[in-house]
Amino acid sequence: MKNLFIGLAIFAISNTFGQAFDGYGDNKTSIGLTRQNGASGLVLNFERGLDDNFSFGSSFAFTLNSETANNQKFMINGQEKTIGDGEAVIEKMDFNLRLNYHLGKTFNLVDEADAYAGVSASTRNLSLLAGYTYMISDGFGFFAEASVPFYKHNVMNSDEKPDFYNFYNQPVVGIGIVFHK
Repeated sequence: MKNLFIGLAIFAISNTFGQAFDGYGDNKTSIGLTRQNGASGLVLNFERGLDDNFSFGSSFAFTLNSETANNQKFMINGQEKTIGDGEAVIEKMDFNLRLNYHLGKTFNLVDEADAYAGVSASTRNLSLLAGYTYMISDGFGFFAEASVPFYKHNVMNSDEKPDFYNFYNQPVVGIGIVFHK
């Protein structure tokens, strides 16, 4: 709770900062850390403004540290199999395309702040996402984001290799830095 008040105080007293979402042609790149049940990793996002409220982008995530990734055992045709490091690499990746609606103007947020909500279609699922960006200068800022899948699919797995990791098919949160071009 104390951190929330400190964060709100910083946002309230700041007034000489960059624009969080410029609308059409706005380009942002962000890199951050992700956390989900059983794993943490990195995410790289690209986003371009389509008009005053919408942006389109892509995201690539890779799980670096997982509690269940290597040497997990599962059954195929009654035989126990073990997954090693090499086989787990593809299971640790996710790529998505996303469409966001930016709420900064709708809620009359300060120019430096922007809240957004959207949908993403990834190699693992379809998700709803929500996030917040705060720019501390014209070219640099911070973001926080969360996504929750509403449809899960197993594109990466065949019938003979069951979906043995639940990475990205669960709520994922991320924080990081934003670069504005």
